[in-house]
Amino acid sequence: MVTAGDLLAGGALADQLLDLAQSEGSSSSIGVAHIAQVLVRAWRGDLNGAEENFLRGAPFFEFAWSEFPGLAAVLLGNAALVAWQLGRADVARKRSSDAIAAAHRMNSPFELATAHYIAAWLQIYLRTPDQAESSATQALGLAEQYGFPQVAAFARITLGRARASLGHSAEGVAQISRGLSELAQTGNRNTATQLLNWLAEAQALSDATTEALATVEEALIANPEELAWRGDALRVRGGLRLTLGHKDAAEADIREAIVLAQKTNAKAWELRAALDLAQILKARGDVATACGLLAPLCAKFTEGHDTVDWKDAQALLKELNG
Repeated sequence: MVTAGDLLAGGALADQLLDLAQSEGSSSSIGVAHIAQVLVRAWRGDLNGAEENFLRGAPFFEFAWSEFPGLAAVLLGNAALVAWQLGRADVARKRSSDAIAAAHRMNSPFELATAHYIAAWLQIYLRTPDQAESSATQALGLAEQYGFPQVAAFARITLGRARASLGHSAEGVAQISRGLSELAQTGNRNTATQLLNWLAEAQALSDATTEALATVEEALIANPEELAWRGDALRVRGGLRLTLGHKDAAEADIREAIVLAQKTNAKAWELRAALDLAQILKARGDVATACGLLAPLCAKFTEGHDTVDWKDAQALLKELNG
């Protein structure tokens, strides 16, 4: 159900599962139920709900993992992505490391491959593509060695996105396209919004702007229930429209991305979109509005001050303030 992208039905089922688990009272069932809540809420953009269920379920997760192998890395990895979106980059990196450590403790190739590809996903978010390339390569090697086709497809897509950012855009587009085809063969439609958005970004890095715009349009209609990534797809579309000279439409997209990020409390996505809007405002000479946009937002971040986005925001604020 969830792998097919039906997150509304998946959410209803996760609610039923939690009710039943709490009635039954077994630690493993409660752990599994909270894992389901974390995943579905995260992908639907209910970041606060995902985080709440991660914290509430923490005492039960080890019981769930021991009875139902294969859940540790996907939970901790996605909890890391949630933390990053909430503006907690340090917590995100810790959870990602915990996922890899748990996989090693379990001596599970599947858990390890999963932990590494989701770590690469986080590293793409953190804009450290060299690290993402290394993590995705490890994930792909394990997945191919042990025969995990779905993990291999995700790892290949993530590797392609990393390679595009490292200056190998044509190879990146090819890897992402191949990974999407392989993923479709497994029947998985989940996270389509994000993955197509990555393809659009890779195409844009290849100067295929028109093709990239068509791809991001596809991302925006792939699964409207995936609010976690819709805002960034809007931001990417805005950037592509700006490249094509459609300034008003571009600004509208980026402003919509900011509004959606605010609704979902996705501070990291909000900062990334705000940086793009501040550059537009700066270009038209509206320095005061650009400063008024960025400064209060930056003040909300209590960690992650070593990230690329944070440093870019501080550099732009310094420039705007003369």
